[in-house]
Amino acid sequence: MKNRYAFLGILIVMLALMLAGCSHSKVDTAARMEKAADLLQEKYGETFVVTEYLGDNARYKTFNVEAYAEAYPKLRFGAIVDIDGDGMRDFYVAKRVAAKAAEKMEEAVSDIECSHFIFVSALDMESTLQDPDASVEEFTEDNKKKEFMVYLYMDKQRAETGLMNDCMRKIAETIDCASGYIQLFLTGEDMIEEVKAYTDTQRMFYGSYQDMTNEDLVRSFRFEKGVMTEFVEK
Repeated sequence: MKNRYAFLGILIVMLALMLAGCSHSKVDTAARMEKAADLLQEKYGETFVVTEYLGDNARYKTFNVEAYAEAYPKLRFGAIVDIDGDGMRDFYVAKRVAAKAAEKMEEAVSDIECSHFIFVSALDMESTLQDPDASVEEFTEDNKKKEFMVYLYMDKQRAETGLMNDCMRKIAETIDCASGYIQLFLTGEDMIEEVKAYTDTQRMFYGSYQDMTNEDLVRSFRFEKGVMTEFVEK
């Protein structure tokens, strides 16, 4: 009987410790998310919302979060923060620059009479720039790869061959300071809207969602310094 009570006592203590650990974890997570938001605001002078705690990296003593600036709620990005200090790496500038590149491309092809959508990602997210208003040119000067992945979605009912080629040429010419790839997808208008919604809620920079609906991928092209250079096999 004594052994039974002793076992129950040990079990109660273990459960209490587990509950205490869970409670501490929740408080710690909230504090870390707040720390990330404060560091981002201090770095960029903007108000940020940290939407998700993505876990720790015990080896490097860091934790990951997802965030967005209140002024740009559709531009989700990741940040890596030191647990024991104020060091932080984040991809906010890369996300803002990619959005600027997409806007320029949209302007370049605004006269085409075909439903379309352009999504752009920097292939290398790292940058020492701390100005979120940095231009595409400034980013490429500071970035090692200087390359972008461009996803071009066009309505398959209206995208004729000449129109597609003209559209891709204009896109390549728009960022003549960099190189990269253009992936052309021919799909329906409903899918175009789905992809738009997907990219608005993802911190990823490219890929996933079955590689951005790979079944509709028609072809890929390489461009360098504003010039289309070659066809790339799927």
